[in-house]
Amino acid sequence: MSDNKPMELSAEELDNVAGGAVGLTNAFVENKLDTQASLVNIGANGGIQSAQTQTTTESKQALNELKLTGEFPGVPGGFFSAS
Repeated sequence: MSDNKPMELSAEELDNVAGGAVGLTNAFVENKLDTQASLVNIGANGGIQSAQTQTTTESKQALNELKLTGEFPGVPGGFFSAS
């Protein structure tokens, strides 16, 4: 049986063990709606009728998340710590 026991570490202790950590999150939402309508009706013994309609709906979403831990080459030690 192992002598390892679970223990709770502070953020600073976790940084010391992991060598630093960083998390980046980027979210993007774009919604578009375009509605057009047209009607022409000329009567009274003549006859012109016209009707147009247009509907455009577009929706885009993106969620990007990046999490890194450990030593980063070229990044000074303690760069990501809270102090």
